[in-house]
Amino acid sequence: MSDRAAPALISPYAPDEWGWLWDEPPSRSRAVRSVQLGARQREQLAGVLARRRGPVKVVLYTMASSESAISDRLEHARAYALSQGWQIAGAFSDDPDAEAPEGMPGWAKASSAVTRGFANGILTLDRSSLSITDDDVYETVLDWLNQRGSFLAHVPSEWRPSGPRGVR
Repeated sequence: MSDRAAPALISPYAPDEWGWLWDEPPSRSRAVRSVQLGARQREQLAGVLARRRGPVKVVLYTMASSESAISDRLEHARAYALSQGWQIAGAFSDDPDAEAPEGMPGWAKASSAVTRGFANGILTLDRSSLSITDDDVYETVLDWLNQRGSFLAHVPSEWRPSGPRGVR
């Protein structure tokens, strides 16, 4: 055994005395931020549910371009909400080509339900249901909901309905 310390590993992303040796690759930093925001969204959901007294009420929200796609997506979200014991306070949708936020009346109605206290959160199938690919916008949505003691939930991708309704 030697008392000598192992040499420090040098990473191209580690800071040196002048700052960072190299900038982190943009694709990696975006992926890391998306993962961090996903974790934040799940923590925010867990926190609201832990503090909640009484029934949890959600509004369902999706983006789809056809009535059948809207119906299918909202039905899947509805089945998940009911499996969690949540009450459904409404269901809204927008066209995926809508200009955010002016062209998203469904999102405005879902947000209004939260603001007015009719719902504790908004449930979507996934982050893409919001057509939010910009992490800054997604973070703003999370902040806005957090300030109201509300949450954004996504149906877990691995979740499947069970029972007679789950036969597809």
